[in-house]
Amino acid sequence: MIRTSRPGNLKAPWWRRDVAARGRMEAGIRSRYPGIEISGSAKKLTYELDLDLEVYEARRITIVFKAGEPASCVEVFADGPTESPHRYGERRLCMWYPADPPELRWLPEHRLVGLIEMARLHLFREEYWRRTGGWDVGEWLGPEIHPGEEEAEETANEAGAAG
Repeated sequence: MIRTSRPGNLKAPWWRRDVAARGRMEAGIRSRYPGIEISGSAKKLTYELDLDLEVYEARRITIVFKAGEPASCVEVFADGPTESPHRYGERRLCMWYPADPPELRWLPEHRLVGLIEMARLHLFREEYWRRTGGWDVGEWLGPEIHPGEEEAEETANEAGAAG
């Protein structure tokens, strides 16, 4: 029998309260990524692995779920070059915009394998962007929006309609 909750501890993080959900999320992870390292505490659940980027250098990624946050609020960090328009600080990847539709974001039903593949694609896009000119003329392969751009686009559209 799988226990799906710990009735006496409602403040426990989701990965301890809902063991079945964690199991579904981790399905296939060890067979696909045998070198993955998993560690958990009362404050966070962490997955670390080396990720092959095909034609570019492999990267070490760290996936962090924090206590008190839903699983969909996951953070992904990567080593290597940090120059990118899609990072929070130097290491945390900005793989989707919070207001993106579900098909552009990671959700727990996509499983951990899906999140890792999103990180692989993101890191590939970053390296391609760097090699095609970076901040000057670099090409980003895929959809993108940067904080503040949405508001600037709406203001420009309103100004054009008024003029």
